[in-house]
Amino acid sequence: RIHPKMEAHMRYSTLISSILLLGLAAPSLAAQADSTRYLQVDCMKSRTSDYTDVERNIWKPIHAELVNQGRKLSWAFYSVWFGDRSECDYFTVNIYRGIEAVQDDLPDFQDIYQKAHPNGTLDEDMNKTWASREMVWSELWVQLDGVGPGAFKYVRVNQMAADDGDAYVEMEQEIYKPVHAALMEAGETGGWGLYQRVAPWGTSSAYNYGTVDFLEDLGAFPFAEYLAKVHSGADLDAIDERTVATRDLVSGSIWVLLDSTF
Repeated sequence: RIHPKMEAHMRYSTLISSILLLGLAAPSLAAQADSTRYLQVDCMKSRTSDYTDVERNIWKPIHAELVNQGRKLSWAFYSVWFGDRSECDYFTVNIYRGIEAVQDDLPDFQDIYQKAHPNGTLDEDMNKTWASREMVWSELWVQLDGVGPGAFKYVRVNQMAADDGDAYVEMEQEIYKPVHAALMEAGETGGWGLYQRVAPWGTSSAYNYGTVDFLEDLGAFPFAEYLAKVHSGADLDAIDERTVATRDLVSGSIWVLLDSTF
């Protein structure tokens, strides 16, 4: 039986190969495979009160070993603080550099586990994992741009729907990236990221892009002030109209960072 933590990973190994072969991904995606950052976002629904301990004590050391081996960049564990918790009350996010890292189906997982848990029992830990949570769904994202992140405790996750992806990305990069850069430089935030969802896709998908604000606290930060400062002399009404014209903000939520390999 395949352990569930690897199920989504192996599904995407086949899926991403198909995407690249069929040319459904952006042309630059394959060419930049060595440097492109991919995020595997897994929706978790907890079943027991000790689920957070399972992630921290069983899985964090395994992910740390994979980071040490250079097979992923990082792993992070989040709880949904403000947002719909009915489907997913926790998320794990694995970040990889290059498509080959995403496609790694960990044939040596037994060895990785033993390095992380020299005195552990794999079957026992897998039973604890299955009992503690359900992996509801997984998504694969590619990072298009970003500022930082530096230190952060919370992430504000914004899901966007854009019909014209090029126009939307250009708008984010021209208007909002420099504002977030100024906010981070001033110590108001911990950074910002811009992402495109690679899989799944289709007309039933409510969103295809997303942004993340990295925050040290949940207090208000002077976004409007910095928008006016960075784009001094610009027509702010025109900026707002361009923003609304290029994307719909489908939903937003706030997650708290519980643990990570950073």
